[in-house]
Amino acid sequence: MIPPHYSDWIIIDEIQRIPEMLNEVHDLIESQKHIFILTGSNARKLRQKGINLLTGRALTVLPIEQALRDLKQLLRPL
Repeated sequence: MIPPHYSDWIIIDEIQRIPEMLNEVHDLIESQKHIFILTGSNARKLRQKGINLLTGRALTVLPIEQALRDLKQLLRPL
């Protein structure tokens, strides 16, 4: 439950455990203009199930460890 007039970030961790919640998040983004931070893994499985992935309403951010590994791989001498 979100208190009336709440305007701060809403953080949901491990969203993939309740994929149906993405429909609620989508509705709250559209109707109440709430801002969410969603974390989780296994987007591939969610896509296979046809779950709402908030296309056009979400920004995907790589975890910093993965980003650093990718950068290290790019900078590795040939």
